[in-house]
Amino acid sequence: MLCKFLGAVCLLLILAGCSNEVEQAPTWVGPAPTVIPLLSIDTGLTANVQATNETALDSIASATVQTQAELVAATPTLAVTAQADALIAPETQLHEVYIFDDQLNKNWDLAQSFGMSYDLQSTAHWFEPLDSANELDSGATSIAITPEQDFGELYFTVRPDAAESYPRGQVIGVSFWLNGGGDFIDTEALAITIVGSNSNPFWSAADNPVQADGQGLYSETRLYHLELSRSIPPNTWVQVIVIFKKLLYDPEFEYLTGLYLKNDEGYRNTFYIDNIATIWQEDTVQ
Repeated sequence: MLCKFLGAVCLLLILAGCSNEVEQAPTWVGPAPTVIPLLSIDTGLTANVQATNETALDSIASATVQTQAELVAATPTLAVTAQADALIAPETQLHEVYIFDDQLNKNWDLAQSFGMSYDLQSTAHWFEPLDSANELDSGATSIAITPEQDFGELYFTVRPDAAESYPRGQVIGVSFWLNGGGDFIDTEALAITIVGSNSNPFWSAADNPVQADGQGLYSETRLYHLELSRSIPPNTWVQVIVIFKKLLYDPEFEYLTGLYLKNDEGYRNTFYIDNIATIWQEDTVQ
C-alpha cells in the first residue's frame, strides 16, 4: 500500500511539472467608469432643434465639479434655427421673439409674481457664453430670482395694453436659459406653467382660465418632466425648451397669456434666467 501511495504522489508531481504556468491579468481596482448625460431633451422638433455639441457631459461626482468653461463646452445646447419636423409643416421656419433679453419686453410684466424677489438688471453672469456655436451669450444682464417662501411664483404675463398678441396657432413653445449660481438646481426644485386664454390675448384676473377636463388649472411641469436627467451643476447655463404639444395634460387655448416659474418647498437658493423667448412657426408677429 505504501508503494502504491508513493507512486501516485510521484505521478502527480510529474504532471504538475509538465503543466504550463498561466499568468493572471492585472485586476483594475478603481471605480467603474460611468457616462450619464446631463441633459436628454426630446422636444419633438428633431429636424429644427440642433445640438451644438454631440458629446454628452460625463458623470459628475459630487466631490469633483468641472469648471464652468468645461461644463459649457460639454453640455448639449439647443438652437431653434432650422426646419421643423412632423409637428409643423417641413417648410415652416421657426424664430424666437424675446420676453426678456437684457430687458423685459414692453408687452409683458411681472406684476402677478409673489413670494419671490427678483432683479431684472443682475450682472452676476455678465456676457457669459450660452451657445458658442451660434455666438449666443448672456448679455449684460440676466434676471436674479430668490424665493422667499414655499411655492412662490415668478409670473410673466401679457399686458392688457400689449401691442402684440401671441396666438396659439403660431406660438408653439417657449425657451429660456437657467443657471443656479453657486448652487446645484435639483430637477424637483422648480416647475414651469404655461397659461392661456380662449377669451383675451392678454392676461386678466377676470378671465375664466381654460381648464383641463375640469381638473383645475394648467399643469406645473417640473424640470425632470422636461427631460433634464440630473441636477444642473453650479454656475452652468442650461437651455430649457417647452413645446406646448408635449404638455399632454394641458388644455388647448387660443392665446398664450402668461407663464410662471414656481419653487418647490424649502428651495430658497438664488438662481438666474436669461434669454426667455416665445418660439414662433411664422415669419411675422401679429
